[in-house]
Amino acid sequence: MLVSTVDALSSGGVQQILAAVIGLLIGALVWIVRLHLKERAAWERKLEDLHEKTLGIALKVQQTIITLGETPVT
Repeated sequence: MLVSTVDALSSGGVQQILAAVIGLLIGALVWIVRLHLKERAAWERKLEDLHEKTLGIALKVQQTIITLGETPVT
């Protein structure tokens, strides 16, 4: 694609140049979207891990509160 774009830019008329520029812009947009989705997936995995750890801590705190509530007061 890049070779045909360079050929169109060096030899071409306005329509060929415009088509080449639009093709490059679409290619750049696709690359940016892929990068964004990749980074988003990584953040989602990190957030899921953090959520799992937070739930584990909350469960331990809840169990401790229940245990303390069952402890007789002397």
